[in-house]
Amino acid sequence: CPNIETVVNDGIIRFGKFQKYTEQSVREKMNLIRCEPLSPRRDNIFRKRFEKGGVRGDEVVKFLNNGVIQLRKKRPIKDRTIFFPVKAVNTVIEDDLMLKYKKQIKSIYVRGDKSPAHWVYLANAVMAFGEYHDKWNQI
Repeated sequence: CPNIETVVNDGIIRFGKFQKYTEQSVREKMNLIRCEPLSPRRDNIFRKRFEKGGVRGDEVVKFLNNGVIQLRKKRPIKDRTIFFPVKAVNTVIEDDLMLKYKKQIKSIYVRGDKSPAHWVYLANAVMAFGEYHDKWNQI
């Protein structure tokens, strides 16, 4: 499941489960959300994964989330920078349902005076974005 920074700062890349993706099409998705560049070693691993042609979306999701590639983004805050992970997920119909709540989730996240209820709301919202849509029904 993604963390709150990933959810509220466009750190989720969606892939069609059965659609085939090339190295270039995955890189375009990474660039679209402004992922940090891969290290030379990780970039080499990334290129090798796509050498034989298109890779199904569900396999791309597993590959990007396995911890070897470690996609991430950064967000500057005053005098420091926060780096946070990017999460790859399979697209499901319910994702469109979740997107309309993103602004509300972010507004609660940036509040300085969060109550325990706010933290529960944020935790469930993060899980809902992580393909656990049934959690959203608890909110």
